[in-house]
Amino acid sequence: MQMRKASLLVLVFAVLLAAPVLAQDVPTIKLGAIITYTGPTSDVGAHYGDGIRDYFRWLQDEHGGIVDTNFGRVRVELVWTDDQYNPQTALTALRRFVSEDNIIGVITWGTGANLALMDELNRVQVPALSASFHRGLLDPPGQYNFFISTNYDNHMRVLIDYALSHHTGSQPPRIAFSVHPSPFGRSPLDAGRAYAEQLGLSVVASQELAADVLDATGQVLELRRAGAEYVFFQNVAQPVSVFLRDARRQGLRAQFLGIHYAGGEELLHLAGRNADGFITTSAIVTWDTDVPGMEFVKSLNARYHPNVAVRPPHYTQGVVTAMVLMEAVRRAVAPTGAAVKEALETIENFDVGGLAPPITFGPDRHWGADSLYLYRLDAADNRLVFLGEFSPNYE
Repeated sequence: MQMRKASLLVLVFAVLLAAPVLAQDVPTIKLGAIITYTGPTSDVGAHYGDGIRDYFRWLQDEHGGIVDTNFGRVRVELVWTDDQYNPQTALTALRRFVSEDNIIGVITWGTGANLALMDELNRVQVPALSASFHRGLLDPPGQYNFFISTNYDNHMRVLIDYALSHHTGSQPPRIAFSVHPSPFGRSPLDAGRAYAEQLGLSVVASQELAADVLDATGQVLELRRAGAEYVFFQNVAQPVSVFLRDARRQGLRAQFLGIHYAGGEELLHLAGRNADGFITTSAIVTWDTDVPGMEFVKSLNARYHPNVAVRPPHYTQGVVTAMVLMEAVRRAVAPTGAAVKEALETIENFDVGGLAPPITFGPDRHWGADSLYLYRLDAADNRLVFLGEFSPNYE
């Protein structure tokens, strides 16, 4: 696998220190993290949260939290909370962080929560880097929401293109969608259906699969009766693993494909041989990818979680998101949310050590990348096989 090589200057991930820190008083600025450690989607949300928190723990342990910015030397402190995948809890947390901690930037998790936060973020002028790649978070453009990948719609288009390029079955190909029953799950459905129609595919079913599902036999049998040849998931690993188990039991012979949070090492761990051949998009490289930045990511995990041997891409995603926010803090001309937003909009081809495609934002471009990675899960070798870096046919 050939990936980009990072320059030596970014291998410390914009530690941002111009010189060794002296014992001196420096002002403190605060950043927030509103993440999901409990409740639906927490099976992947917890990894993301750990990546964020570990980056800031490292910054504190190694450098006293002190960084150099365009507005002077400051001490950075992270305040965080578990929103339990509840939009109202997330909104309450944001208001508390703004009023009590005067945060100047925040990292967030779910689609529903981010939709609930949009108006408040614009009102208080605090930029959010979201784990959700929901296109609606950037509509209209130029507001206070950002994310590091291309949107879920484009992830779905890439999967459909890949399936069609390898299709040898019926004409037209028969496809189905299986999604989480939430704004996150439904996010790419309209785009997926429209793209399928444009390509002349037959959509035989659209299903919802809850995060706490214990038996997916009914859904599996419906798709078997409909003759589905491809099933596209927008969900997290736990319910997808249940579906794959029951698909094997019921003899559903289809190709299974999923967007970002559906696949990865976590699905391989949960589903075992049932996940063999699953195709997943990812905004982030996998744990065994040989890129310069992975050494740093693995060192964080080993330092703070010595009993955790392997992480799905969402841990690395948390680290990368923290890096991007800190790069914006470094560039900001003042310790305000508005200044951090403007600084984010100056980031161009920001190299994150090969952990993700280079990040580029702009005043009307609040998504970070135009390409994504595809992987195939190999249960026999217990690994994810890199299939390539892909871009959608259109935005």
